[in-house]
Amino acid sequence: MSDQNGSANQETRVHHLEQELRELRDEAVRLQDELNTTRALYAFVSALGTSPSLGESLQLIADKIREFFGAVGSCLACLDAEAKNLTITACAGNKIEPLRNRWLAASSPQFDGRGEAVIFEADVAGDDPIAGQIIGGANVVSGMRAPLRMGSHCFGYAYVFSEEDIFTGTHLDTFLRLTQHAAAEIQRSRTEQLLRESEERFRFMAETTGDVIYRLRYDSMTYDYLSPGIFNLTGYTRDEIEEYGFGKLILRIDTPSEKNISSQAIIKNRLEGKTREYRADYLLKTKSGELKWIRDHSSPWYDESAVIIGSVGILSDVSEYKRAEERIEQRTVELIESEERYRSLVENVPLVVYRMRPRGHVFFLNQFVEQVFGFTAGEILCNPELWHSRVHGEDQGRVMNLRDASFKEARDFFAEYRIIHKNGHLAYVLDHAVPFYSTDGRISSLDGIIMDMTGRVRLQEQLLRAESLKTISEVSQRLAHEIRNPLVSAGGFARLLLSSMASSDPNREKVEIIVREVGRLESILRMIINYIQPLELKPVPTEVADLLHSVLRKLAGSFEEKCIRTKLQLAAQIPPAAVDPVLMEQALEALVRNAVCHMPTNGRIFFLSMQEDEFAKLCIRYPAEHVSNDDIEHFFYPFTTSHFGPGDSDLPMSKIIITKHGGHVHAAANESSEIILTVSLPLQGSSVPAHLA
Repeated sequence: MSDQNGSANQETRVHHLEQELRELRDEAVRLQDELNTTRALYAFVSALGTSPSLGESLQLIADKIREFFGAVGSCLACLDAEAKNLTITACAGNKIEPLRNRWLAASSPQFDGRGEAVIFEADVAGDDPIAGQIIGGANVVSGMRAPLRMGSHCFGYAYVFSEEDIFTGTHLDTFLRLTQHAAAEIQRSRTEQLLRESEERFRFMAETTGDVIYRLRYDSMTYDYLSPGIFNLTGYTRDEIEEYGFGKLILRIDTPSEKNISSQAIIKNRLEGKTREYRADYLLKTKSGELKWIRDHSSPWYDESAVIIGSVGILSDVSEYKRAEERIEQRTVELIESEERYRSLVENVPLVVYRMRPRGHVFFLNQFVEQVFGFTAGEILCNPELWHSRVHGEDQGRVMNLRDASFKEARDFFAEYRIIHKNGHLAYVLDHAVPFYSTDGRISSLDGIIMDMTGRVRLQEQLLRAESLKTISEVSQRLAHEIRNPLVSAGGFARLLLSSMASSDPNREKVEIIVREVGRLESILRMIINYIQPLELKPVPTEVADLLHSVLRKLAGSFEEKCIRTKLQLAAQIPPAAVDPVLMEQALEALVRNAVCHMPTNGRIFFLSMQEDEFAKLCIRYPAEHVSNDDIEHFFYPFTTSHFGPGDSDLPMSKIIITKHGGHVHAAANESSEIILTVSLPLQGSSVPAHLA
């Protein structure tokens, strides 16, 4: 029994030993295959590095892939720079050669660049545009495809084909490893080609450009490289520069932040590693004695340890640029001075200067606008409606139409109109603007000035009144002279005749009537002469309130007699008026006395004073019975009798006195049968010349 058990154990051990031996043999075969594959890959990689050009490298890759797998043929299809098209650039094997230089679009899903390696058989090869043309024909029954990829970048695809169905997953893995090495070789070849092209471009640029490229070492302050253009730039060869020293040619150094700095400071900063990107302009003297401006623009040169050991830069002739820059700087200075003069003129000229966009939007105003409108420039710019709303209502439509026509028809704007000052008084202005054109030829704004014409308008009114009064005075004097001569003769003869007549003479009564009427005519004539004879004014600064109080004191008895009450509302701080106090008090007394005469008993008279522009204004309001328009119209006429009582003979003289002072007086009536007298007197220092009234 034990012999049987021992025999069974031995058989089991032998069986295990045979199984281990088979596994060892299989492992040995696998290792030998791996060794062969590794040797082949090494030989493949070693062979790739011997190709001098990219085209030769691609062809070598195709040949080695075919040789490695003992295949009937192989090819490489490379993508263009945009990865839109594939071109078969290398083929190995007679059956594959017809595909060389074949072009096809890379829009097929098989060419999405995701890196899958696949095995083709005859029944599925038609899905691939390249494999479909090979497998199934000329005894080719299988193949493999793998991307030529490095990282995420795909250069194209590699194919290998066989007349037998021999490709397995192991072959596919090996094929993928081969294509990875091939992609690295393609990348290397392309990089070397780009580097050679870059070097050629750099050499061409360095040798043909007018600029000088250099590389400077800071430890020796010598040039590691200096392009040939240095001779054209300075007149010195590279050897002469090295011997003489480039720094000795420099007369001045300007940087963007500082002018005429020391070269030693620049060298010190470079040696201490403080200089990063550097730019400076050098004024240097060439070998021929010519002065040139050279611009130096460089960047740091680092070693393997990221330590700055020098700089790489370019020298450029900027002489013309510097001369143009100097002209620009000079022109800029002139423009700044011109702008300052213009700004000073605009801000100080006694005119409103403005700029207006279409639709009347004002976007520039000088400070003088406050004197004309009463609003500051800031207030108007923040609220543009102020500009238009201050135009007098009767003038707004006309002004807006003229402005619209200026924008639409490209013509000057010119208008005289009235504006309402912030304080409420009227101002007369002259507005003149011209169209301003933008670079595209459109009218972008109106540029204009506004002149305050209020003083001029009032002066014209004063001149017209003065001329009218002068004419009336001359006519009246001549008329009075012509009347006085016959009147004196008639009166003399009538008095002589009356003195010679007896008291019982029946004609004596008639002669007495003649004498009496002649005397009356002589009295009227003397009154006329008094009105038209020149008044000698002695104006002095006088408070209007003081004149009024003096008049009220003189007429206090008349007020008490008719039980008339007074109400005064006199503004404070009104500047004194330039009047003759004696004559002006006489004129005001006549106006108030006339009012008392025509007021009913127990009436009330109101006195109101204010300042309006350059005038002190006094309003007198009182009730009167039976006032007609004719009474108001002829209020200051002499020798009239109104419906509400005899006229005051001093009223015409009061108007003459006020007018002679450069003021004016006006009578009006309201709906309550009240008479309103308005007296305006020029203030001290006003621009209204009293002597022209």
